[in-house]
Amino acid sequence: MDKMYSFINKKSIKYLFTYFTIGLSGITFFTQREVIFIFSFLFSVFLFFHYKKKIDKTLLFISLFLISIAVIQSYNLGTFSYESLIGNVIIWLYPYFIIRLIGPIFTKYYIKTLYFLSIISIIFWIGINLSSQFLKFLDNLVFLLGTDPIGGENLLIFNTEHLRPGDFFIRNPGPFNEGGAFSSYLVLALGLNIIHSKSIFNKINVIFIISILSTRSTAGYIAVFIMLMFYYFWNKKLSLKLIIFPIITFVSIYAFFNLDFLFNKIYSQFSQQTSGNKNLYRVGRFGGAIADLEQLRKYPLSGRGFYKEDRFYTEEDRRVMRSASSMGIIAMITRHGLFYGILYFVFLFKFFIYYSRKEKAPNYFSIIGISGVLLTGSAQFPFITPVFISLVYIYLIYYKNLSFPSLKKPINKNVKSYKNIDNNFSF
Repeated sequence: MDKMYSFINKKSIKYLFTYFTIGLSGITFFTQREVIFIFSFLFSVFLFFHYKKKIDKTLLFISLFLISIAVIQSYNLGTFSYESLIGNVIIWLYPYFIIRLIGPIFTKYYIKTLYFLSIISIIFWIGINLSSQFLKFLDNLVFLLGTDPIGGENLLIFNTEHLRPGDFFIRNPGPFNEGGAFSSYLVLALGLNIIHSKSIFNKINVIFIISILSTRSTAGYIAVFIMLMFYYFWNKKLSLKLIIFPIITFVSIYAFFNLDFLFNKIYSQFSQQTSGNKNLYRVGRFGGAIADLEQLRKYPLSGRGFYKEDRFYTEEDRRVMRSASSMGIIAMITRHGLFYGILYFVFLFKFFIYYSRKEKAPNYFSIIGISGVLLTGSAQFPFITPVFISLVYIYLIYYKNLSFPSLKKPINKNVKSYKNIDNNFSF
């Protein structure tokens, strides 16, 4: 009985840490309360040393780069902020301790946690679209519990995003602040589970796809289209390649050009934000990307924006507190410089390659996973959050030095490989 209790207790702690990692990546209740982030970080550090784990070179490597960026940007821009420095350090180091505690099996806990959050979101989403009284009840509950002092919408497990102009129904934001943010984490979970299950249609993936469709996220829809097309294009079954792939391709292209929030939305925003109108400087995704590229041209090696104060490029930015571009890939590289930014995405890509090998999935599955992540990440800013940074740590700590047997050859049982990787960690 004691052993069983201990096992359940371990799993519950790992699920709790996984949920907190997701929460600190984008759930308003967590992101608007710095004290929760600091407490979570200190608690993970305490457990790390309590269980007598040792710091490895990965932490030293990341810390060295963070300090280098801080010093160079301070010199170039003449600014320095201890608060911003400490905040950035915690953002980057918290996932390290979480992954060292949970291990590479974090991916499975993440998939399961997003699966349960998706089911909850679908139930709540149907409820608020069918009944205005249910929506009002949730809003009152948020106010009563005080879980969202900023927007008055977040309920920890669901966010009551209200109707926007032109919407026929309320989008499904899940527990995040809006549908687009939710879709970026759903697509990651979908990609990971496609690799893990080696299939695209099973009960977990169906729930993920339904959730993504309910977000009405432009990038989320495009990501699902591309992932489906890649899956059937590279599939070895000739019947699927010759029949399903053309159907998926036709449906995807038709939807892209006929749904208002896909091609029409992208074309309209691109035309307006790239028109050269100075009043649209850094407004929207494309305007923000142009501004970021201009700054990257000035500071290619060090980047600009490691400190929050340095992300205000104009007085208008400062007035409206517009401190982050929403084009995630460009913003990530601009904030940290070309070398560190590109290196981050190289490690992220390597994670998917090695994860596919660990799960004994076909090599092209890694392309399916990374393509979805990059597409949704191009419209959001998830890459500097604990969830995505955790994937980089999994590669650097657990995958980088492993010897993976060829997927085309029998496994040599004497080789230290992925077979033992999930057994090398625990509380």
